[in-house]
Amino acid sequence: MKYIYYLLLFVTIISCKKEGEPTPSIISKQQAPFGDNLVEVKLARILFNGNLTSEFLYENGYLSEYRAYIATKDTPPYLTGTFKRKSGKLDSYEILHTSTMSFESQYISKDMIKLYTMQFNTPETDTIQKISETWFYQPKVAVKKFVYNQSGFIVQERYTEGLNEQYPTVITYIRNAQNNIASSWQISAFETEKSNLSEYKYDTNPNPFFKIGVDRGGMFSVQSYSPNNIIEEGRTVNNTYRVTNTYDYTYLPNGYPEKVAVKAYDGSGAVYESYVLDFVYH
Repeated sequence: MKYIYYLLLFVTIISCKKEGEPTPSIISKQQAPFGDNLVEVKLARILFNGNLTSEFLYENGYLSEYRAYIATKDTPPYLTGTFKRKSGKLDSYEILHTSTMSFESQYISKDMIKLYTMQFNTPETDTIQKISETWFYQPKVAVKKFVYNQSGFIVQERYTEGLNEQYPTVITYIRNAQNNIASSWQISAFETEKSNLSEYKYDTNPNPFFKIGVDRGGMFSVQSYSPNNIIEEGRTVNNTYRVTNTYDYTYLPNGYPEKVAVKAYDGSGAVYESYVLDFVYH
């Protein structure tokens, strides 16, 4: 699934502040899923071209479990992600994957194996959250850091394979006056040039992924980092040509999206992918 690539985008850099400058008290208001953001309008399911693709479960006002499907709700999920909290604070996110799966026959084994676990450490400061990640199918560990601005929004991520944090890959997010991510870029380890340059445009309606903290693939990504919904996303590929995604929403009376038609355009402007997502709420 293409969302597995978002796993490579969990990255941050430590911000510096002047000696003696007071640290803002923002831990409680960090954006979901890290802070104390209770989910009021609960997204229950997402349909991809009419078929169930994602399901979200809640406990005590927080997202507690994500489930991914390839066919319908009659088949078991092929992937689950479980959030665990201690005293209301995020402690871990554990991903399980089916032991056997066939997309062609839509066969899903009920046996699940551990794919990876994210352990959320006690925040180093009000603006830095460190995560220890352990992969099991190809054993490795990684360190990830999220950096927040004084309003509690993620502005940078750092990702380092292994425990040595000396050579990270860094993603930087530039936010507009509405706290939406207007642009972003990545600088890979051992590189100096920016890559994966992206620009975003938004509506003024609430983004259902923002309060739950993950996107429709169960990942922390730019799709869940802004309070409003992306209507256009432009990405520069290999620093040479631009691809674009557009999002055309139908809204419910409460302002949340009920449906979105997505089109992806290649560098020549031709549509190479289109699909419709339906949003179902509790």
